[in-house]
Amino acid sequence: MITKEEIDLARKAPWLNLPRVDDEGPENDALFLVGLQIEQLTQQADTDTAIEEAVEAYSTVGLDHDLAETAVMYVKCWG
Repeated sequence: MITKEEIDLARKAPWLNLPRVDDEGPENDALFLVGLQIEQLTQQADTDTAIEEAVEAYSTVGLDHDLAETAVMYVKCWG
């Protein structure tokens, strides 16, 4: 389950502005966690469908398509 706190932290992730390997901190951890949870949905559907399903399910806590897509990309890059 993705929480509002995770979304709020993920929106502040330094990686969103300047992708770097050494970015550590709660914001990037939250971005990774959001991406990981969306990636788990890809076990049942393709990535685009999983992103849309996640956005639909978690829009009430602030997840939008751009953040979801970026979080998945973050997991693929560093996960």
